[in-house]
Amino acid sequence: MLLIGLVLIQADSLPEIEAYCIRECGSLEYDELVKELDHQDELLNNLVTRAVNVEHSLDQSKKEHDDADRESRNLLLRLDRLHSDKEHDICPKKHRRCLKGAARDGRPCVANILVCDGEPDCLDESDEDPELCKDFENKMVKGRDEMAEEPEEHHEESHEHCHMDCGHGGHHAHWGYDDATGPVCWGHCFDICSSGHKQSPIDLTSDALDHKMETDVIHFEGYDVPREATLKNNGHTVVLGLEDKVYSITGLGLPGKYIAAQLHFHWGSDDHRGSEHTMGGLAFPMEMHIVHYSDKYAGISEAVSHEDGLAVLGFMFSVTGKENREFSHIESNLKDVTNPGTSADVHHFVLSDLIPSEDHLHTAFRYSGSLTTPGCAESVVWTVFDTPIQISDEQMVLMRTSVHEEDHETILTNNFRPPQPIHERTVNYINAHAQ
Repeated sequence: MLLIGLVLIQADSLPEIEAYCIRECGSLEYDELVKELDHQDELLNNLVTRAVNVEHSLDQSKKEHDDADRESRNLLLRLDRLHSDKEHDICPKKHRRCLKGAARDGRPCVANILVCDGEPDCLDESDEDPELCKDFENKMVKGRDEMAEEPEEHHEESHEHCHMDCGHGGHHAHWGYDDATGPVCWGHCFDICSSGHKQSPIDLTSDALDHKMETDVIHFEGYDVPREATLKNNGHTVVLGLEDKVYSITGLGLPGKYIAAQLHFHWGSDDHRGSEHTMGGLAFPMEMHIVHYSDKYAGISEAVSHEDGLAVLGFMFSVTGKENREFSHIESNLKDVTNPGTSADVHHFVLSDLIPSEDHLHTAFRYSGSLTTPGCAESVVWTVFDTPIQISDEQMVLMRTSVHEEDHETILTNNFRPPQPIHERTVNYINAHAQ
């Protein structure tokens, strides 16, 4: 009871307590009580310190868990928002194309993808042919993978419109993105484009969350140094050459060091198409690829024949109301590369300015794939980041209207290959941490 009393009485009455205790208990017993109180006070302080440390550790663990959980939930939410079509839809609205002819809004169409939704989107209503829609019933439920695995006779029938000039063994083949020379025809000159089992692009889904990949963060070398570069129209896209071997990447689970060679773009005629990779079945208006080759090889021409030869970083673009000033290096030079074969010098170009900050490059999709253009070599370690680059509507329109195809007349647009079958591949979801 005395201990309790000592604890409860205010500090300014301690002299009276001390005198009382010495008088009633004796100085020796009082000293023992003080020592015991000091010991108990020390134990209490230690317990408080340990409790604070444990609470801090729990808070840190909870924060890490919450961050990881938030990352996963945000990805799922993004994919769910993108993948808004119902499972029973035969042909989602995002895939609206004409089997032949022209769309009602006058834009060019991509062949062999039906709509079959009861709302004709083509002038000749070829997308609503009852027999064709019946024949293709349920074929689009799981995306284009099932269509790519149709019986051989279907492939032959769908390729009747192809008119590919293969040149000498495919080395000088004339290919493009229209009905006659587009992706469904590339296999005529480049067999692996149609027969390969590791073709790109693919549809990236939340299934990748079942295969998380913990890695070190990506390390850029030379990306932040102003350089001179050359922008060129090659008839299929605009390419920014990075041939001086000063840009390289390591980390992020890559099997070594990779040197940047070039970057290029794929875009569509509206905001609902354009990217080559899709997320949850939906496309972005544009996708940028930064192509690297392993430092084990002399260059792309040697690296392309090796399974780990190339590493491509994929970045999606989304249209917002805000101008992307860093994109001006590309945008301001488009007028000088209107026709195929033309080029323009880009001054003081900083590659890191064009991509998201490193804080937004900790999560991405990773899989083994191929080049997305002929000859479709299956030698690419793909990394597709899930944080899009923002671009204004005006900047996107400029990309769609400034560049001509090989004929020097047709506006280059819809220069993307559709998603390919995944087959037996595993798609990983990278979650990077600083080591």
